[in-house]
Amino acid sequence: MTTSSITTFPRKQPTTTTALPAHPRDWILGIDRSDTRLDVRQCRRDGSEASDYQVANTPEALQQWLASWPLLESGTTRVIAFEQPCRQLLGFFHRHVLTGRVRLYALNPSTPTAMRRAFTPSNDKTDLRDATAIADVLRHHEDKLIRWLHRPGDEATRLLRRLTEDRRQAVDERTALTNALIAVLKEAYPQALKLLSADLWRSMNTDFLKRWPTLKELQAAKPDTIRKFYYAHGSNRADLITARIALIQAAEPITHDDCLLSSARRKVLRLAEQIAVLTRHIADYEEEIAKLYANHPDRAVYDSLPGAGPTFAPRLAGVMGQDRSTYAGAPALQARSGIAPIRRQSGKKSVTVRRIVCPQFERQTFVEWAGETIPRSLWAKAYYQSQIEAGKMHHSAVRALAYKWQRILYRCWKDKTEYDEAKYLAALRRQGSPLIARIEVLQAQPKTPKSKPAKAARITRVTSAQPNPKTM
Repeated sequence: MTTSSITTFPRKQPTTTTALPAHPRDWILGIDRSDTRLDVRQCRRDGSEASDYQVANTPEALQQWLASWPLLESGTTRVIAFEQPCRQLLGFFHRHVLTGRVRLYALNPSTPTAMRRAFTPSNDKTDLRDATAIADVLRHHEDKLIRWLHRPGDEATRLLRRLTEDRRQAVDERTALTNALIAVLKEAYPQALKLLSADLWRSMNTDFLKRWPTLKELQAAKPDTIRKFYYAHGSNRADLITARIALIQAAEPITHDDCLLSSARRKVLRLAEQIAVLTRHIADYEEEIAKLYANHPDRAVYDSLPGAGPTFAPRLAGVMGQDRSTYAGAPALQARSGIAPIRRQSGKKSVTVRRIVCPQFERQTFVEWAGETIPRSLWAKAYYQSQIEAGKMHHSAVRALAYKWQRILYRCWKDKTEYDEAKYLAALRRQGSPLIARIEVLQAQPKTPKSKPAKAARITRVTSAQPNPKTM
């Protein structure tokens, strides 16, 4: 093969541009963490003065271990790495990063595993071997790793990120409980699904089920009592309440199995109470998130984005942060968040697949926000329709749209500029984008007001759809 026949490819750009000075006398610490202890491999970067030991995984033992560290020589640094998830260790070490004498790396577990297996074909595994593999990754490949950076000036944004992520987790837990409640109601108390709205997590619905967890107890209540309950919870339509009371009086139990009805009653009470508690906590999260976001310096940027609203604007602010040096460019943001696909090529075969390893909350944030922009942005709707017509499934089309939005968001965030739909549409026209023809068709379509379903229809509708309050 001649030299001229060799094709060279550019190296992948790093996510950050942080310089990594290396000194042969740097201390390298590879840590394998468990619930009870840390297995540590400590050595110099040049491989000398290596030692292995264990530290109890308690705050007191960790502080004693920290106090016993030898003093650093001039120009040297401690480089520490451990596997994710590792919020405990990140919280423990974060204040030492501020001194500039400690560098932290939170590794994907597959990285040290691949290093260990490369030189241990038998797959012999111990905690100490894992710690040694982590130390070897640091010694030989630190320049390829993404450093964990603590930015003390961005504490409010860090808190905003944690709160929005915790809120999303609480909403997911509530959704799971709501689905379980729907299942038990279908089994023993299906009339409740006709009497209540689809969003069973709302306070009126949980209060209704806690007061009347079975059809027998509901039918024993006086009509005036039921009517007063609806009035107290803001349901004031007399005809709707009358229809509900008529349905209750004519209802027949789905089963007479006392064992099933007794266990279902207890489960309905438990689930309704759990959902009510979670809903109150979610409201508290939203109140605190709104207060933090109100003082965010980049609030105008996120408020200008279509579909962001009170849910996604704080989530985007928490994910992006305030340090403009975090990402070397839009491709770095797209890769880190898992929106950018990856290519797998071998010989003549080449496929493009979805990126799996990424921060899940970040990907959810961008994908869900992109979905909210479809009915609110002309070009987003046109692009989504073009992807569907090209044969892509819904989720693939929304991820492709999120990929486009990230480029726009990165530039607005980098320049601290508000998004302007008119300017972007003008730019598409100047570039001769194929989306323009589709956008003009959408603009020519008459705007039809959304018709609200009649509330009376809820009386005869059996609610079978799963509630999806994630974007509420």
